[in-house]
Amino acid sequence: MIRSLVSGLPAQYDRDTCVAVDYGRGYVCNACKPGYTGQYCESCVAGYFGEPSMPGGFCQSCDCHPDGSLHGACNPLTGQCECRPGVTGRDCSRCQHRHAFIGGVCTCAYLENMRTVTLIISLISF
Repeated sequence: MIRSLVSGLPAQYDRDTCVAVDYGRGYVCNACKPGYTGQYCESCVAGYFGEPSMPGGFCQSCDCHPDGSLHGACNPLTGQCECRPGVTGRDCSRCQHRHAFIGGVCTCAYLENMRTVTLIISLISF
């Protein structure tokens, strides 16, 4: 079997590492671009997400926030990082509603009814 380089492959393939074969999809790859894996570079490696096997699909880095996420991995299809308690956002970079960034973490803030608290304080006579 004579192997030759393959041309016209989608972006996730490193053309120089894919060779034409006479079985399967007609080619195999022994190295993919960063973030891709699989015999045909059809999947994303851990730390990346996307659907590279779909037309126009690609893998992109999870970029989970180091302080807001539990680890650097994310959902392989949606890219949703696993957030610490009180943290939200696809990349875990924002505090949830009624939480505040205090001491390096998103902490529950019991300030939801400040208008009432202010009114009560103003009615107290000293």
